[in-house]
Amino acid sequence: MCLCVLVVSLSLSACSNRAAHRRYEEAQKLFDSGDYLAAVHAFELVAADHPDSDVADHALYMAGQIYALYFHQYDRAQNAYQRLVQSYPRSPDAPSAQLARAEIFHDKSEDYDRALQEYHRLLTLYPDSPHPDRIHYRMSRCFLELKNFIQYRAKLEYLLKNYPQSEWADDAALSLAESYYLQGQTETALQKYQQFLRDYPHSPLAIQARFGVAKSLEESLRLEEAIQAYKNLLPDYPNKSLIQDRLAAVEKRFQERSR
Repeated sequence: MCLCVLVVSLSLSACSNRAAHRRYEEAQKLFDSGDYLAAVHAFELVAADHPDSDVADHALYMAGQIYALYFHQYDRAQNAYQRLVQSYPRSPDAPSAQLARAEIFHDKSEDYDRALQEYHRLLTLYPDSPHPDRIHYRMSRCFLELKNFIQYRAKLEYLLKNYPQSEWADDAALSLAESYYLQGQTETALQKYQQFLRDYPHSPLAIQARFGVAKSLEESLRLEEAIQAYKNLLPDYPNKSLIQDRLAAVEKRFQERSR
């Protein structure tokens, strides 16, 4: 009797899975044809009617993507992504869904506290997620928006220490220097700008670091050095009028101090 029940159960499960695949393929065809409204409803129904199938997780992911990318209905996208992560935490789509949740809070809702929570959850649940350096960089931007400079710098330092070859490393190093400059810690900023130029001499951001050196020398009242730094920068800086104005102002201050 038990064996018969098991056989019937497996047979029903197999039938349900085949039905789920058939409906998923129909939803995919609607998506491929550009009928996104019908597609998102079809994907939602696959997940609702066949939650135990092996396509339910990806159906939810597709629904979230359509809501976010094509309809800009971010609350609905969040709901689809959350259901995926909660119901199918081992799904290959779960890390991407969790990242999408964090990105929506960061970019669309501008809820940086919640974005930090979701990024942290992503790193906790899926420590092997691809591109952890990018996640840490995005978390640093949240701290900056929240004006938490201590945590902002700590996150940048963490990225530079643990992912020195990251594509975000030069940006993080420059941001670190800028954070000290913006808070009036010009000597420390100067050291960080100079360190940037030693570590990333060929970075496209090097020109901004050179400007940072000149600004920091100026603010530290090392005017003669600032003048030379601005003169060296002038031929290469895209906004030449800005450098010319800064140079003229520093030269005037230097002359006044020399009288």
